[in-house]
Amino acid sequence: MGNDPRYSKSRTFDPYPFPSYVVGDGDQALQQKLADLGERLDAFRKERLAKHDFLTMTGMYNVLERVRELEWAGRGAPLSPLAGEMPDRAEGGIGAEGEGPPSVASRHLPREGGERSVAIPPLTDSERDIYDAGLIAVLKEIHDEIDRAVFQAYGWDDLGERLVGRPGATMPSAHKSEDQEAAEEELLTRLVALNLERQAEERRGLVRWLRPDYQIEKLGHKVATGQEQIEADIAIAAAAAEKPKWPKETFEQIRIVKDVLAKAAAPASPAEVAATFDGRNTPKRKERVDEVLKLLAETGGARMMDGEARYFVAR
Repeated sequence: MGNDPRYSKSRTFDPYPFPSYVVGDGDQALQQKLADLGERLDAFRKERLAKHDFLTMTGMYNVLERVRELEWAGRGAPLSPLAGEMPDRAEGGIGAEGEGPPSVASRHLPREGGERSVAIPPLTDSERDIYDAGLIAVLKEIHDEIDRAVFQAYGWDDLGERLVGRPGATMPSAHKSEDQEAAEEELLTRLVALNLERQAEERRGLVRWLRPDYQIEKLGHKVATGQEQIEADIAIAAAAAEKPKWPKETFEQIRIVKDVLAKAAAPASPAEVAATFDGRNTPKRKERVDEVLKLLAETGGARMMDGEARYFVAR
């Protein structure tokens, strides 16, 4: 194996925080839309591979990634066929077999020897053959639709606008803009925060099963009940070291609150943070902790969950 990456279901798939709609919450119409798109993608790829025996799944996705690089590299928006930035082939191309809508058929890329204003080589002849036979423009549109729907399911449409259709989604790319890289970092930060939130839920006995009929019978006995979690929390509190005192100086308050967030296993509410300090947890202290948390969020020292007053420090 060497240093080759390995896929481990227990470390990759099982702890992944899926959108809440997957477990019966949220927009059922959106859930059905994603199911339909998944079936459409599966049927489309099978049809392409069956029709052209030289096509492979890997080859199709390699060309899809090349197309995304050619569209976006060095630009703030994809190339426009209407502006003459993606010249048509003289003959053939998508639509030669009567396949694909006209809007897709017109989005052709130059063969070797064509001129471009970006320093990325155009598709080779073999890549162009895959592009045509695999209807890669259609494949791209399906994936873009799926990605937009997934961002909508998470409630992160703001990131979808910055990431859908960009290069680097299926393999490493050196042609990402600074804004795309920043959006990817924000996406990872939100997924980590959501993962921590789901961990906290599961410790309270709430598990968002993906396949409840199958999983509950096999794994349900491992889930802590609410009472078990209360007893565990009490035991942890009793064994913990002496609680820190609430400082008087503003700078020390900011420092110690951020330290509490950094050590927390999940995003914490102002009340939960205030309860970690020694002495009486008065309304005045709770109010001050809330102010410090908001200040940390405003200055980038902490982040707040979308639509919920729970805070965390990005790791």
